[in-house]
Amino acid sequence: MESKRVRRSPARWLPCVGFLVGCMAPGHGSRPPPPRQMMAPPPPPPVISADCTPEIEAALTANPGARAAVEPNVKACVSGNAAACEAVAARLPPENLVYACAAQLRERGCEAGQSEGCWKLRELVQSTRVAAKPGRDLVILRRKAVALAEAGCARGERQACAELVRMLGTVGTTEDMLRAIAVAEQRCALGEGELCREGAVISERFARPKAQPLAEKGCFAAEPSQRSCDLAGSLLGAGPKAAQLHARACELDPMRCAMPSANAVCGNGKIDLARISPPPPPCATGVVCPVPEPKMALVEECDGADIPKSCEEAGYLGGRIGCSSTCKLAFGGCRARAPGIEVRSSSVKAGEHVAFAAGHGRLALALGDGERIGLAPLDLETAAIRDGRRGFVESNGTASPFYFAYATATPTGWMVIGVGSIDASATWLADKEGNVSGPVERLPVQGGALIEGGGPSDVTLVTMQKARPRRTPDGLTYAEDWQQLALIGPDGHLRTSPVDLPDGPWTGVSSATPVRDGFLLAGPLGKERPTGVQLFHLGLDGAIRPTATLDIPVHWGGGEGPAKGGMVWCTSKERSYLSYVSEQGTVVATLDHAGRLVEAPRIALERGVIGPREEKEIIFAADLSGSDLRILSLARVITEVRVPLRGGPTRTRPLLIFPRHEVFAVRLFQGDAWFVHAPPVHGQGYQVSRVILGR
Repeated sequence: MESKRVRRSPARWLPCVGFLVGCMAPGHGSRPPPPRQMMAPPPPPPVISADCTPEIEAALTANPGARAAVEPNVKACVSGNAAACEAVAARLPPENLVYACAAQLRERGCEAGQSEGCWKLRELVQSTRVAAKPGRDLVILRRKAVALAEAGCARGERQACAELVRMLGTVGTTEDMLRAIAVAEQRCALGEGELCREGAVISERFARPKAQPLAEKGCFAAEPSQRSCDLAGSLLGAGPKAAQLHARACELDPMRCAMPSANAVCGNGKIDLARISPPPPPCATGVVCPVPEPKMALVEECDGADIPKSCEEAGYLGGRIGCSSTCKLAFGGCRARAPGIEVRSSSVKAGEHVAFAAGHGRLALALGDGERIGLAPLDLETAAIRDGRRGFVESNGTASPFYFAYATATPTGWMVIGVGSIDASATWLADKEGNVSGPVERLPVQGGALIEGGGPSDVTLVTMQKARPRRTPDGLTYAEDWQQLALIGPDGHLRTSPVDLPDGPWTGVSSATPVRDGFLLAGPLGKERPTGVQLFHLGLDGAIRPTATLDIPVHWGGGEGPAKGGMVWCTSKERSYLSYVSEQGTVVATLDHAGRLVEAPRIALERGVIGPREEKEIIFAADLSGSDLRILSLARVITEVRVPLRGGPTRTRPLLIFPRHEVFAVRLFQGDAWFVHAPPVHGQGYQVSRVILGR
């Protein structure tokens, strides 16, 4: 098929931007809210007995069928084992008071200096299973738990180190995640295979090339981890080495592996079964956990004509699925793209981090490999790096390496931002060919920062973290992370002094779009459990003010890698459009350039239309096409959603298969092409693709 050339029409004065951000949740419309009604104060928390016996008996009287399941842990619970109380409570309806007993025991442990007690109490409060009250502030509990675990790990306590890795790797900043990986690597070097696996899991998101080697090290450690073997093999995908790692996992725990029945034969025309004993769940000391029953499972994916699924059920766009001679499903006959879609791809050996940069009719990749940063201009026809340039520069002896790289276009070239630890981040300049020079100015920017540029002023917005003192009701002072906003000019220097995000019931800014007189910003309402999205306007003079809220919560997506949910902006000369996925469906909010809602946000597409409801739908990018808003969404496949802005039905079109764990970000450029890049596969580099859709 003859390739369609990218049109060289002048770019819009203000490009539409699509990028991935952490999950958020929106707030209310432009109409004034109704008067608040006086509400009765919440009832005081219940008084819990010393040993929890009355609470357990009351719960079992109301639910007699649960007695047999909880009986093994009742004695340990009344003896003061908090984990046993949690095991009992988990088998009862959510409103039972046994959770309050567990919280009381965890609170005592926290006060006695047990990091696990503080952390588990925080989880109980956050899950709303127990009431929050003075002394149960989620931020303080987290900080205390981490501090206690760090102190124990510094003393060489194995359990404390394990708890520290899980805490930092579960809820925290990018700096916390990198600290977690460092601790896991130290303990892995001492032969603790399970911490090798913990570090590999976190590394998949923040230092991907480290993940597979770290997991493999845990497989053959002095204290080997069967789960580490499985992870190491899965990260390799296929091949002799992956098979060796999975075989090693079976050696370490034979009960995890299938035992085929005697008559299991590939080629007999029917799928054979095997008896599998699932692994027991992890159990706390003194807690009796249920042992899973053995079950029958398939040992063949197919056999001859006995094929249990279609191409569509496997996530493809159609075609005919086959069965190989080894009884594995064969997808060669399945279509991975819709008719008329053209894909051109190139490989980029770039290291750990890649980000798109677009503007002034040019497209480039900002590159980071852990030690260096650079810029690679892309050929708009082939998606390949132009002239084979790499553009890397060394970190010039800064205290820490660069973990991330970002860039924005300027009239004369590019501004590159290298992000490492808080004392190593800086701005650099590059010409149109990608030759980088600098650094120009040091910035207190950490990994995970929001960096957005473009617009008529060529000003770039950067978020920075700072610590400020806060005092709890009981007089305890702690350092709270708070966000600052900075504007950087095309020369790489700060345009204004950094400004604090205003105080309010929000946690920070997570997405932005440039408008004619500054930026529109969006961030989650609520501290630990976001309840909405707050909108702000940031002027070019650094003045920031809240403008509106949205009341349709964002769907908290999951999945692998950075694909955790999406909220994207698209801006024209008069309007800005904010699109995201909620539990109800794809939401579109229309705002003017002052950040005011022009009309109430609406559900443009009901959830589950693009993919099954259990799939984590993600919006990657958006653009305007005449009177339609074009949204690119990912569930099982990348799908184009066309939302008529002047009314009418929403239309969808499945376009292309990109496995979710391989898609990092999507960028629209020049109207009819989506540029896609995927993270490194086992450290082998990135694939950059130009997907030509047409109008």
